[in-house]
Amino acid sequence: MAHTITLKVKYADFTQITRTHTLTTAFSSAESAHYWLDKLFLDIPRQLPIRLIGVTFSSLTPAAQLLPQLNLFE
Repeated sequence: MAHTITLKVKYADFTQITRTHTLTTAFSSAESAHYWLDKLFLDIPRQLPIRLIGVTFSSLTPAAQLLPQLNLFE
C-alpha cells in the first residue's frame, strides 16, 4: 500500500514537471488516490500541450503490516 503519489507531466517541448503528495497513512482506496491526482493535476501549468502523463506510487508498505492477521481457529 502506498503513502506517496507522484504525477509527472511532459509537455510538447519535452520539458517536464512533477508534483507529489504524501499521506501519513496509506491510501485507503482508489477514490482517495484519484482525489489527490485531481488536486495535483489542477496545480500544474497548462500553457503548452501535454505530451505524456505518468503516475507513480511510492513509500510502499506491505498490506500485511496494515491488516491484522486473522486466527485460523477463531
